[in-house]
Amino acid sequence: MGSLPAGDVLEDWEVYKKYLKSTSTVSEEEGEDVHRDHDGLSMMAMSAVKDHVTHAQFIPSRAVAAWHMLRSRVKGHASNEPRFRGDGPSPPLSSGAVSHDAKSGTMVSAWWVHDFEKRRLYLGRLSVKRRQGLETAIKRVLAAAILEARRSNLREVIAWDPMPRLAAQAESLVRELGHDMTATLESRSEMVPCFRWHGGESKEVVWTESEYYGWA
Repeated sequence: MGSLPAGDVLEDWEVYKKYLKSTSTVSEEEGEDVHRDHDGLSMMAMSAVKDHVTHAQFIPSRAVAAWHMLRSRVKGHASNEPRFRGDGPSPPLSSGAVSHDAKSGTMVSAWWVHDFEKRRLYLGRLSVKRRQGLETAIKRVLAAAILEARRSNLREVIAWDPMPRLAAQAESLVRELGHDMTATLESRSEMVPCFRWHGGESKEVVWTESEYYGWA
């Protein structure tokens, strides 16, 4: 999504609070709570795949998420971003959000990283524990990401290879919020992760869950 104008924090809260019901953001210090189950869930999803196509996946472990966040902080300190120069008070950065769905008793969570150079907030990983439903919880997590981007003066929230439910909720959310926001789905021509398969067979291979966390 693009065109996220910076806004007053109190004004933003009044606009976004209805979307943040049963949703909490996670500080950088509390980040492990968001990342804790992602690697196990991914391996369970892979074990359920049964077809003739070879599936490959980069497991989104806590160490991977921690590396991305450390890189984000290092790049932030190397930039001219005022918050890292100590130029006055700045709202604390959050590293993700968790939304609990009371009806199903499950939750949707995401972690993200800030790119102050490109003015983007990247969704590193979106964890959805059900293959269907949970649209409301997905929208709440996405709203929390947009609010974090606005508070951090970032222009875009970026999700790589979004699942259809995420893309649909992004389009729904920008229609409801306005602010001249747009939701755009397009092919990526930069920052494309890849892997080498040494000694493998010449056959079709699918990279499963190719989200931002797999890019180094």
